[in-house]
Amino acid sequence: MAYLDDHPNPHLAQQRPRRADPTGLFVVHTAESALDLLGEDTGAEGVARFISERTTYGSYHQLADSDSIVPVVEPWNAAYGDGTGSNDFAIHVSFACRAADWATMDRARRDAFIRNGAQAAADAAAWLKRVHGITVPAVRISRADSDRGLPGFIAHGDRDPGRRTDPGPTFPWAEFLDTFAHLTQGDPMADYADQLDRIERKVDRSLAFGREQRQEMRNRLKALKKQGRAEARDLDELLELVGNDEED
Repeated sequence: MAYLDDHPNPHLAQQRPRRADPTGLFVVHTAESALDLLGEDTGAEGVARFISERTTYGSYHQLADSDSIVPVVEPWNAAYGDGTGSNDFAIHVSFACRAADWATMDRARRDAFIRNGAQAAADAAAWLKRVHGITVPAVRISRADSDRGLPGFIAHGDRDPGRRTDPGPTFPWAEFLDTFAHLTQGDPMADYADQLDRIERKVDRSLAFGREQRQEMRNRLKALKKQGRAEARDLDELLELVGNDEED
């Protein structure tokens, strides 16, 4: 559940049902909030709380800082992130910092911000793919392209150049888009490990397999090996748990 569902703003509704289908456009923001440099980074949480209390319109779908991601508005609702007409079809992702901070924050903190922001975007992109069949490419697009309904990423400043400049000229677009691409295209080794882990957990939950269950498990393991996604050692260990063909 998103933050504003648990903490609705008593002054203004900072979200509403979309009046159009999303296009796969992501508008990237900075919240222009001060960096939290003491202890845990509570920047995203602080901005979310501000949105839930503010008396003017302004909200995002996702907020990211160096150690957390805060979903503020569910992706099927519109957030008030842009004053140029994109709210009904855009996803708004914001970083809990100022545009000027990218040039001065240390590398580890910047990398953490980018990783969490890219993950927040990847989470929303997964919803777009699942519900609307939209694949979001890891590319920047122009305002004209965004108005034509093309998916991709645009700076808030490019959507509204007369009033906004965020996320700023030193925002690390290459790192952000590369991280998003990695997260959405998948890491074969991570996917392989995840598949094996799911099978192992299923095996551990029950030692009493019926004939059909055992055969299904063997077929899945063999398919992984055929695709080159399981090492022989891992395959043998799991096959031993579910038995050999001859035992049935």
